Amino acid sequence: MKPRLIRCRHLLRALGLRWKISALLAAGCSLVAVTIGVLIHDARARQVGEAARESAVAQLIRVRQVYELTGRLDDYKVGEADAWIDCPGLPEPLRRAALAGQRTTYLDLSGSDPAVWAARPVGGDHVLSVRRSLAGEQAELADLEKQLMASGAGGS
Repeated sequence: MKPRLIRCRHLLRALGLRWKISALLAAGCSLVAVTIGVLIHDARARQVGEAARESAVAQLIRVRQVYELTGRLDDYKVGEADAWIDCPGLPEPLRRAALAGQRTTYLDLSGSDPAVWAARPVGGDHVLSVRRSLAGEQAELADLEKQLMASGAGGS
């Protein structure tokens, strides 16, 4: 056997039962803390995504009303979202869904500026879309991650 492995086995035999139980209990508590942290983070991320989608749809409805009343959108901004007709940056899956007659949303979490999009067809082969940056929400989730890591480190 390797000398290091022999030393580890000797050390484990030398430790009393109370130390072994304490070490197992600490490891179990750490595992529970990590699991709870992951669950909290995932739940908050899902909640942020759902709220962003709902907000984008509400903004799309307002933009559509303006477009139907005026027939145009000139550098239109509603709340924190920008609105376009046939935006060149519109994600392709969202464009296809809108041209198929669906009003839908798309979370674009790639890149340095995550955003939520909402789109719907207008006037035949045109797509009306809104885009809202999720940079603030991303910063909030990063802060939550730091807090969870600090709590987990302090608790273990």
